[in-house]
Amino acid sequence: MGDYVEFRIGKQKALDKVTIEQWGYANIRIMNKLFQDGTLSNSVDYFNYSATIFRLASKYVWLSVLLYDRKFRELQVTEGFQWGTHHQDLMDLNLILKADSPTNKTIQEAKSYASGSFQHKIGGVADS
Repeated sequence: MGDYVEFRIGKQKALDKVTIEQWGYANIRIMNKLFQDGTLSNSVDYFNYSATIFRLASKYVWLSVLLYDRKFRELQVTEGFQWGTHHQDLMDLNLILKADSPTNKTIQEAKSYASGSFQHKIGGVADS
């Protein structure tokens, strides 16, 4: 692509103010622009990347997903890798689990169990 593509309506928003709906709308507009200028030839890869962002948003803090997305797009431009390419290092660096995510709850329970402070409730009564 070479050039940085930025879409906004009105004033530029701080990243922490961008909603998932706004991101989705901008993402579709970016895809359309990439098709128009010929830098995107495979829509399936871009759709898969978009689906990944929505999946990450269900598990991770939205701002951390936006930071991941921004860095992924910067690297995609400079390195030219395929949309949807898995980058575990970016995920490890940027993504923060939501406190109430099932994954985070499981991790916390496993830590409690390993430290000996795990209590499992059976019928409302703690079972140690």
